Amino acid sequence: MKILIAEDDFLTGQIYSTCFKKAGHEVELVANGLAVAEKILTFQPDGVVLDIMMPGMNGLDALRQIRATPSGQSLPVMVVTNAFIPQLVENAKSAGATWVFSKLSLTPSQLTDAFRLAVPATKAAASPAG
Repeated sequence: MKILIAEDDFLTGQIYSTCFKKAGHEVELVANGLAVAEKILTFQPDGVVLDIMMPGMNGLDALRQIRATPSGQSLPVMVVTNAFIPQLVENAKSAGATWVFSKLSLTPSQLTDAFRLAVPATKAAASPAG
């Protein structure tokens, strides 16, 4: 599987990236919301980890942009945030998040498990790294 991680915190991005790579996935990491749409076109990920609070464009706007494209409508997008406020969670779900996670309680294995559940088995099996 190919996973795009959009995370402006370097350490958090590296933790997620390492976890996915250890699980055999190909990973690309971007540090702002503006880079998400372009990287989806060039990298063509099977799923996205998307932080909400990012410079340039926040994660919710990036998620809306993803969902507005034909290829992005069914793309699994896991939203992660430090600000786990009920209204923010609802906004992320309304914008099309597959799942919303609090970074404070999220383990890397929970994130990889979520993608394993969200990506169709046929697509994951067809991926050279999946």
